[in-house]
Amino acid sequence: MKKILNQVFCLLILCVLITAIAIPAYAAGVIDPDQDVEFTISYQTQNDGVPIPGAKFELYRVADVDAYARMTLTDDFSGYPIRLDDLDQAGWDVLATTLKGHVWADSLTPEVSGETGADGCMTCTLKPGLYLVIGYRRTIGEYTYSATPFLVFMPEENLEKNTWDYTITAYPKAAGENNPSDDPDERLITRKVLKIWDDAGKESGRPKEITVQLMCDGRVYETVVLNADNNWRYAWDNLEQDHDWLVTEKAVNGYTQAITQEGITFTVKNTVTPETPADPVKPSDPTLPQTGLLWWPVLPLVVVGLLLIVIGLFRRKGGERD
Repeated sequence: MKKILNQVFCLLILCVLITAIAIPAYAAGVIDPDQDVEFTISYQTQNDGVPIPGAKFELYRVADVDAYARMTLTDDFSGYPIRLDDLDQAGWDVLATTLKGHVWADSLTPEVSGETGADGCMTCTLKPGLYLVIGYRRTIGEYTYSATPFLVFMPEENLEKNTWDYTITAYPKAAGENNPSDDPDERLITRKVLKIWDDAGKESGRPKEITVQLMCDGRVYETVVLNADNNWRYAWDNLEQDHDWLVTEKAVNGYTQAITQEGITFTVKNTVTPETPADPVKPSDPTLPQTGLLWWPVLPLVVVGLLLIVIGLFRRKGGERD
């Protein structure tokens, strides 16, 4: 009898360990994909927090989300050379800029479009998912404000309450600058593009040329070809300052794309895409929730725990008799 109890005891411990390893750790519980999210944009000046009214914003649904925070790209975005996994805050920022160019180049239709009110706020109702938020230039008096594009995951994980918040407020970065001078020569600027390849050991698969587009306020301004002959770079001169300029690249097969801007230069980086299945992915810290709590295994674990206690008592009594 004692031998049988020992075997059962070991088997139950093994079951507990296997269950614990197999259970995803969802800290905030499951998401209700059908519950509405109330999303508010609060647009204010960075220095003194003054509301910026009349600013236009557009929201694009980049990915659907399931109950366990796993994301799947929507039809509009599934064809772009991007990835949602293994991104830190800087990675999400780069992705937002990259997607903004694709949205403009392909004239995608936003899920929601509107303007901020007198209080600098714009509120809308959306379903859970990953959204790209694009803001447009807004001139008030002597200053023009430009909003940095960003990605937001809805709903938002509330770490203090260990739950999901379906009421979210975002505070876009509002970069203010003085309006251009009346002097035509001082209103002209330059924008550059530089191509970088991250494909060490696989250069043979690199295309001989790629196509980039200079975007102006959401429309294609000019298309150019980059290759070894022009050192994978190009410059546009005599552009008017009071516009939103952005560079995008037509997709390159087998490469993941990332576009960044530093000063007047846009860098287009192409990285060889790892050969992994296109399964739904979980967002990464720190900007998007990564884990949550799954409650269904709690009852089985409690039952197993009670059985272990009972077996332990029997073993103890058996030892005392011995």
